[in-house]
Amino acid sequence: MLIETNIYEVAGERLIWSGATTNTNPGNLPHLIKDAAAAIHEKLVDEKLLPSS
Repeated sequence: MLIETNIYEVAGERLIWSGATTNTNPGNLPHLIKDAAAAIHEKLVDEKLLPSS
């Protein structure tokens, strides 16, 4: 399974961030999506694209 995330600048439609995660045995799909979303959020905070909570 591949989860790909792309974030675009609205005004210029320019790609500003892209990330992908793969898993060969997703098992519990809702859990996998939740974990991937948390990892993506953490990366975006680390790169200062989102404010820390």
